[in-house]
Amino acid sequence: MRVLGVFSTNQLLGGGEVSFALSLRGLQDNGCEVLALLPDHGPLFDHLLGVGIRCQIAPQTSFRRGGSVQFLLRPHPVWIEAVRAFEPDVIHCNAIRSALYGQAVGRSLSIPVVFHARTAQKDPPFDQFLMATTSAIVCTSQVVKERFPTWFGAEKLTVISNPIDPAFLESKAGQEMELRSEWLGTAPGPLIGVIGRLSPAKGQNLVVESAPEILRHHPSCRFVLIGGGDSLYPEYASRLEAKLRASGCEEAFVFAGFQSDMRSAYRALDIVAFPTLAEGFGRVLIEAGALSKPIVATDLHVFREIMPPALRKHFLAEPGEFASRLIDLIDAESLSSAAARELHNHVVANYSLDRHVEHLTQLYRRLTRGDLT
Repeated sequence: MRVLGVFSTNQLLGGGEVSFALSLRGLQDNGCEVLALLPDHGPLFDHLLGVGIRCQIAPQTSFRRGGSVQFLLRPHPVWIEAVRAFEPDVIHCNAIRSALYGQAVGRSLSIPVVFHARTAQKDPPFDQFLMATTSAIVCTSQVVKERFPTWFGAEKLTVISNPIDPAFLESKAGQEMELRSEWLGTAPGPLIGVIGRLSPAKGQNLVVESAPEILRHHPSCRFVLIGGGDSLYPEYASRLEAKLRASGCEEAFVFAGFQSDMRSAYRALDIVAFPTLAEGFGRVLIEAGALSKPIVATDLHVFREIMPPALRKHFLAEPGEFASRLIDLIDAESLSSAAARELHNHVVANYSLDRHVEHLTQLYRRLTRGDLT
């Protein structure tokens, strides 16, 4: 089977891009011929080439400005050329913009088109248009599925969770000891890692505001913020630093920036904090679970999909509970470690790349047989 995977960014920004790359790797490893179509050269393009995925460039510009509206109905000629040359069985589009381009090509050449929805944020005009013009919509969670109007064709909607990178399950050592030494300095720890790009939506301020109380109970605790800056909020890091200076906690924090080796970054930590305010899935939960790390995450609907009920009381918190929940995990180390091992078992059983690829290929077979179109 030939699969054309399309994304609308050339950046390697977060969970969506990671899952896109993993899907293509898994499909290729399972016998599919894969080509990635991206809007330009960049970190995502380089990453895909580095893991053995063929890549090609095709233009994508915003439909919201009006200049590309013509390509909603009449396919872009570069896309037509690329698709005709590759002759895919399925076009799998991993963002709204790429799906808007892809659906026109698919309908013109009678190729099934999948829109992979990765966020829970509704976009009514485009959501309804893509429900009508694509062959199937993959949702990363039930929460994402609820964004779509089921009266428009509920049979098109299917939930396929994001997979864990198999590398996270390997036992070999990486750079974790070097990172841990760098982030802890001379402090004995524990070391709490806050994962996510520096953005108000990722909620780092909740941990920053919790730090004084945590440090009163555990003065040797240290925090590392792992994630690059958000171009939409370039001043956010400065605001966090100002809060830390005002509370006298700046010496306990390290701003580590983007980490290319996230497996080593997680392994360097004692506890993971994920204070995000909205997610379409929650890759950080399954990554922490894969490495048996205790985690405190915001009590979001989508995390209740991922987290077994018995673990929610340990690992999910309301925004005002981060300090007390993190203190509890530090104080009850054996209990938190046992809960983390249980989360590990759950992740391995339910979020493997093999299982993810099996669900995708089952969907592709249904589409190529015409079962949904």
